[in-house]
Amino acid sequence: MKYTIVEMYRTVITEAHRNFIKNHFTYNPDRSMRMYRERFFKNNPNATEEDFSSWIYHHMCGDWEEDIIWMTDEQFKYQWPVICSFIMDYYSEEDQNNIVGEV
Repeated sequence: MKYTIVEMYRTVITEAHRNFIKNHFTYNPDRSMRMYRERFFKNNPNATEEDFSSWIYHHMCGDWEEDIIWMTDEQFKYQWPVICSFIMDYYSEEDQNNIVGEV
């Protein structure tokens, strides 16, 4: 069964995970804008400068915990790629642990 990002989030992400995400994956003004630009265009090679400006504005001012509820999986993956990967990886790890525990 394929789960959505929000279902994975509701299943395995705890307050400790939310704090970890906040401290490590959300917008950090101390990081170089160049790093954000490089990461964005690496993930979206056909994007325009306007796309980047819109993305970085939302990334700086948006709230991933609100977005995860209303965005589609693709929209969330586009806007919050690192957080999306963290949730999917952690969910996959938890799922594997449950499968091993059932054997």
